[in-house]
Amino acid sequence: MGDPTSDSLLGKASYLLTVFLPSSLEKVMACLPGGRAVLNAVKRFYHYMFYCPNPILQLVYLTLVIGGYVLFQFEGMHHIPNKYVGPIHAYTAHVAVIGTLISFLKASSTDPGFICRVSQHDHFEYDGFLYVKRDCTTCKRPKPARSKHCSICGVCVSKFDHHCPWINLCVGEMNYRYFLLFLTCTLCLLWYAGIVIFLILLNFVEENALFDKVFINHETGERFKADTMIVMQFLFLDKGLLLALMVLCMVMGMVMFGFIGYHFYLIAKGTSTNESSKWGMVFSYYEMLNKHRKENPGDHGDQLVLLNPNIMPPIEARTASQFPLLIPKNIYNLGIMANFKQVLFPHNETSTSPKKKQSGKKKAKKI
Repeated sequence: MGDPTSDSLLGKASYLLTVFLPSSLEKVMACLPGGRAVLNAVKRFYHYMFYCPNPILQLVYLTLVIGGYVLFQFEGMHHIPNKYVGPIHAYTAHVAVIGTLISFLKASSTDPGFICRVSQHDHFEYDGFLYVKRDCTTCKRPKPARSKHCSICGVCVSKFDHHCPWINLCVGEMNYRYFLLFLTCTLCLLWYAGIVIFLILLNFVEENALFDKVFINHETGERFKADTMIVMQFLFLDKGLLLALMVLCMVMGMVMFGFIGYHFYLIAKGTSTNESSKWGMVFSYYEMLNKHRKENPGDHGDQLVLLNPNIMPPIEARTASQFPLLIPKNIYNLGIMANFKQVLFPHNETSTSPKKKQSGKKKAKKI
């Protein structure tokens, strides 16, 4: 996050963490005996971790889910049923974990829309702004609209959203729905586990009347009447693993809720994570562009020509005069319902694809 060349606070922090500290550490390590060998090993691990497909975060996820499940079996399951948690939860807990793992495997194994044959994924219209007709500089194949070459997977992906290391796979047109299912199942598991553990601890407090107890400091002999802080300290000592698991589930549940909400927002706006980043750069560029045009009022071209995908260069290779006066609308935003339908049913292109709609109109005119 943040441009390391910027003078903003975020830019300076980015420069410190991504440029200054790594380069300084590299210079120091290079002067130490065996430092270069360590540096090369660190660089190889860094490259493998961030620029190669690897199962590291998949294993971390499985360790967290399965480890938390096993921990709950030993620490929490014998407290079910109780006053607040019915006996059915002794079974639904297994279902919640198994369902989440199935969604994880489905998201991790579904083809995101790797473009092997262009004709299979060439159903989005080029907008002439973010997307123009060109070949992928790496694959050397025609690049369909809304696709992107993933440097980690080494192939172009249809309607590319992002590369997710948690599933060790790109998120694209064909697996986006399973990625959302995976996120939703994980969120439900986190909140469900957090609430059940909270109720188990609440029942433990009430059964043992902890707020009516008097606690003694064995070092000083001082007696304390129970309050919330003292009861929490007692739970930390007696039920520390359950309490830690509850806090982890609640905190990660809030993070996951925000992440899912962000993806639902992107879908409602008819865009993707990759396109949202592009639009962000566009808005920033237009601020500078408008300033330039005020100083050079004649430096712009024909609006219609500038949005022609057959003749326009890629957006990163354009000059100031090759940008329209106004930021074009997002032609891929078909409305909230249609946008969600496009994500949930990616093969149903007849009613959701702008290109199909236009081709249908042309055929109607010929008839």
